Amino acid sequence: MLYYLIQILIFQTLFLIIYDILHKKDTFFSLNRTYLLFTSTFSLVLPFIKIKSIKQVIPEEYIINLPALFANTSKTDSALYSKIYVVLENHWLGIIYILGICLSIILFIVKVYQFKKLKKSSVVKFPNYKLVLLDNSTEAFSFWNTVYLGTLLSEDKKAQILIHELVHLKQKHSLDLLWFELLKIVFWWNPLLYVYQNRMIALHEYTADAIAAHSIGKKMYYKQLLNITFHSNNISFTNYFFNHSLLKKRIIMLQKSKSKTVARYKYLALIPMIISMILYSSCFNEDTPLKEDTTASEKSSSAEAKAIPFMKLDTPPAPQNCVGLSDPDALRKCASEEIKKYVNVNFNVEGMKSYAKPGVNKIYVRFKIDKTGNITNVQARGPAPELEEEAKRVVSSIPQMIPAEHQGKKVEVAFSLPITFAIQE
Repeated sequence: MLYYLIQILIFQTLFLIIYDILHKKDTFFSLNRTYLLFTSTFSLVLPFIKIKSIKQVIPEEYIINLPALFANTSKTDSALYSKIYVVLENHWLGIIYILGICLSIILFIVKVYQFKKLKKSSVVKFPNYKLVLLDNSTEAFSFWNTVYLGTLLSEDKKAQILIHELVHLKQKHSLDLLWFELLKIVFWWNPLLYVYQNRMIALHEYTADAIAAHSIGKKMYYKQLLNITFHSNNISFTNYFFNHSLLKKRIIMLQKSKSKTVARYKYLALIPMIISMILYSSCFNEDTPLKEDTTASEKSSSAEAKAIPFMKLDTPPAPQNCVGLSDPDALRKCASEEIKKYVNVNFNVEGMKSYAKPGVNKIYVRFKIDKTGNITNVQARGPAPELEEEAKRVVSSIPQMIPAEHQGKKVEVAFSLPITFAIQE
């Protein structure tokens, strides 16, 4: 899950950078709207698009992820610590994520309540929209198929603003903003969604300004924008006419000449970018050194019996005690159990207690079994340097093994082994 979230941030950052550099100042408002909607959505799907043939060609080594080892002498304690680990290491992230969604929903409800509590003096229904007048207000905004205008606005202002807001209604800009509100609820941790929504709000205003100015005349429209009285609640899923932060940008955009047709070809830059992202996603291997996401194999003993290699080996590496087994699955199971048994017996739990933190401690170990069957390239990461050194010492001392073979050749294999033990508080 963590890798998926990281990739979303990477992809959306790149899409926004390209938008700001190549498209933000162009007058292709419809294309820019499509760009923002497409990239904000497609970035959520991209991490799942993987070309298997690419991923199979690039790796030069085989990786076997061993189930987590609970370094304890008591089976009861091991089962207990396993449950503690699952609760602490897995569920707390899920709990925080759900709490974030709940808080985001509450904030959205507050916005809706703020929107609903506006005092209305009258509602006028037209064939394609409704006009709501707000008591003692200078506000002006639109949402869905309704335009809201304050009664304190002059009739001239109301007429000009109405032309502007009807553009929002006709082009269904509310759907765009509601889409980003939904994304902000589900992906509340992602600050880039606020950037996306701000870009979209600005784009909506540029679009409505261009059409309204064409109907009224640019000179009159400029004058109206410069003489407006700013007063609004700026609810994020509504289109507000009085947006102080955008005023200067709107006037600058109104003064721009239409972008040349040839500038449309800049959107073709999306093609190599998307191809690069798919290649990255295809090559993005969650089984990186000192991999943390190993919880799937820790949840049951059946998962422990299925230590599946990254690519199916003809003969997986095996300890000397596993000699005589011909079935690859049996060899994998035997190798997994023998390695875990050796580490469990030789890991100095008592000596490491003074360096460990209270509660669950986890050391991520990555090592290789080379073409001669020797342990090499041992790496470790844990809560303390002493724990890392102990893990490397134990793994390095594993006796020479029978090397793996694939297509008649001896091959090097990488192993990932989480070592977990707990210190009672």
